[in-house]
Amino acid sequence: MRLSLAVTLCTLASLCPARSDPPTPSFYGPSGAILTPSAVTLGGGRYALSLRYREHRNHIAVSYSPRGSVEVGATVADPSRPGAEPTEFGLNLKYMLLRESEWAPAIAVGVGLWDVARGEDDGQYVVGLKRIGLPWPKQPVKLAVGGGRGVFGNLFASLSVPVHPWATALAEFDGSHPNLVARVTLPRGFCVDVGSLNWTLGVGATYGAEW
Repeated sequence: MRLSLAVTLCTLASLCPARSDPPTPSFYGPSGAILTPSAVTLGGGRYALSLRYREHRNHIAVSYSPRGSVEVGATVADPSRPGAEPTEFGLNLKYMLLRESEWAPAIAVGVGLWDVARGEDDGQYVVGLKRIGLPWPKQPVKLAVGGGRGVFGNLFASLSVPVHPWATALAEFDGSHPNLVARVTLPRGFCVDVGSLNWTLGVGATYGAEW
């Protein structure tokens, strides 16, 4: 049994891409960490579909990058208990103002239009992201820092640490609470998130591919 499990894990690892943290939609839609956006997009011609659950909420997000600097998406947040709260629908747009260079971070701005999300009608943000090389891990860590209003909080930050060729640890402060998630990259464009959102369970799965 243990041998079969080890063989399965080794096979998955060999099939997974070398990059363990591909751009993935956040719970609110824009690609980023857990609840907060980052300064990168999915990449020109790529799309992603995410299904996620957090406390009392099921999230469905669809995102698409028609160009490398532009990303658009739609998100539905549906209560897991029928009749508990209204279903919320949102649209979001992100534009990368500056690509990351050796000395400068990537910088992006974005806007979201929401139905009743967190009692807000809209939200805007600006965020920067920089990859930082350290003795460990072999791949650079990603640090994102930004600020906004509405569903994107006031000041937020996230840290992405690749702990394995197909696993990444994510930690963020969303402007109000800390969130922690383990992200596992699977073959054929799939990845899975499991973690804590404000100390409650959050899980999800994402499929991404090129159009």
